[in-house]
This record gives sequence, C-alpha cells and structure tokens, in this order.
Amino acid sequence: MRKKIVSGIGLLLCSTCTLFAAENQQVSALDLHGQPMTTQAQRHTTFGPVLCDESGSTYLRYTPQEGSAFSAGITRIDSKGAVTTIPIGALPELKGTKYLFAFAVGSDGSLYEILRSAHDEKGNPAKVYYAHFAKDGTTLITKAAFDIDYVPYALVPLPTGDFFAAGVLMKHQDTKVQREPLAGIFSSNARLKRALPNEGLVPTSEAERNQGLVDPAMQGGVARLGGDGSIYILLDTKPAKLRVVTPEGQALQELTLEGPFPNASPTSMVLSGNRMVVQYYREDNDPQNAFAVVAYDLRTGATERVYRPTFRGLFIGLEGDSVRVLMQQKSVGVLAIGTANLD
Repeated sequence: MRKKIVSGIGLLLCSTCTLFAAENQQVSALDLHGQPMTTQAQRHTTFGPVLCDESGSTYLRYTPQEGSAFSAGITRIDSKGAVTTIPIGALPELKGTKYLFAFAVGSDGSLYEILRSAHDEKGNPAKVYYAHFAKDGTTLITKAAFDIDYVPYALVPLPTGDFFAAGVLMKHQDTKVQREPLAGIFSSNARLKRALPNEGLVPTSEAERNQGLVDPAMQGGVARLGGDGSIYILLDTKPAKLRVVTPEGQALQELTLEGPFPNASPTSMVLSGNRMVVQYYREDNDPQNAFAVVAYDLRTGATERVYRPTFRGLFIGLEGDSVRVLMQQKSVGVLAIGTANLD
C-alpha cells in the first residue's frame, strides 16, 4: 500500500478535454467556480481527513513541529475564513501528552474523538476513549472507555449513538505486542458489536500497520455516512470497491467501481444524495496523467462522468452538483477553499 495523498497539494491536472487511452473514456475539464476564499493557516503539512459541517466550516489537522503526529489538535476554518485551533479534548482520566487517533464532525459542528494519553491520573497506562465534545471542543457531552487497546484510522459516528471505526488492534502478550487489523461497529459505550471484513480498509501487512501507527497518512479505505443512514466504505483495492453496510454492520451490497485508468488508487470520496465523487491517483512519469476524478451513481456504482480538474486541490464536500475544494496556495501557510460545479 502506498502513502495516501491527504494534503490536497498533490493534484496537478490538465485543463483540456481528452481521452484516457487505456479505458477509452471521455474526460471533461473541471474548472473552479468564482474566486476561492483564502485564509492564513499553519506552515506545516496537513494529514488525515478533511471534514466539513453544515455551516460551511472546514476541519483539518497539521503535523506538529515536534512529537507524534497524533498529538496535533484540530484546525477549524469557518465559512468566512476565520481560523480557530481546537486542542485535543480534555478528559480527567488522561494525563500528560494526549494523542488524537481519529476524529469526526457532527452536522452541528460538535466533535467526536478517539483519544488517549501516555498515562492516567494514577500513573498507569491510559485507556483509549471515545468522546463527544461540543463545538468548542472542550465541553464534554459523553465519553466511554474501550476495553481494548485500539488505534483507529477512520471514525464514523452513527445516528443510533453507535459508531463505525477501522484501525489496528494492539494485543499485548508478555513483553510483545501483536498488531491486527480491526474494523467494525462499536456501541456508544465503546464495545465491539460486530466486526467487519478488513480487505482494502485496514492495511493487512504488519509493516504497513506499524507505519500507520506513527504516520496517520498511511490509510486504508475511506468511510462516510450516507443520507440514507448507511455506511459507505471506499475500499483501496484494485479495482476500487464500494461496500455498503447498515448501521448494525450488515452488508447491503459491494460494488466494483470502474477506475479512470489501470491501477488507479482512490485517495478521497465525497457523497451527496445518490452521487459519489472519487479522486484517483496512479504512478506516472507525467503528472498530468496521474490524477483523475470520477462521479458515480451511488446506488449502482455506474460511472456518470470522468473529470480532470484545472486546479490543484482536494475534494472535501459535495452538495448537489457543487464540489467544495481545499487548495494549497503558492505562499507558504495560505490555504484556499473554492467550489467547482459538476455538469
């Protein structure tokens, strides 16, 4: 498994309408609509998911100058470009340096976090917690301790109060630690209710799982909550697949997605209604041939259209035909958020 492009800086795409010879698919240019909003941000690399709420705010994380990448808090950029840094949520049970493994954003801007620290208030190894905080990131709403040592990559809170997570289970045996992939549905009190298949979702090799524990950019699949309440999981397989499961973890269907070119790997996914937009990457000597975007019918997995954006950016939200895009500007520490309209 390769390292994911999560910063949104890597998309370098041409503006002409052309054909991918390998798939013989017509490809349309995709332009930005209007002038993007710019904002001053940190001078470090972004990693992990970039999320949005219904108010138009964007949430992302930066690698810290020192220490573990998991020790970074959350940065919120509101619809007017104002930047707020939200520290990792505080729990009385966690002392010392805190580590945020995964986070998600509610429609109201509240924050869901899976976190731990080096030790608890008694100096013992700390447990991993699933916590829900208000929009300020500090007012605690609910919390629950896992009964396992778990480092998740992905988190999707569910309307039932349960949540979906995918990551690495740490099994301690004497002085050794065995790392195993684990994805599933967890209850609101952080207990595993139903395990799900790991293929394309969590790295299967020991080396990749170990790297993922220190580098959050090492990801497997991407999971999103659909408008129908189902969990849509984009699997990093070849070809890419879309797995749809109920909030209880029961499989509804698994669709094979036609990629824009051979050996295409999905890097991000956004959903709206019955449409899904996926960004793809492949190794290529010509950067113009390395990236593409595909719009699919979410119900059938059928390709609606293939695009080559005329800009560098990461698709972070989709509303109707309008895609929200996060872009790194040439000036260090400047981000732009714009929109592009799908035909």
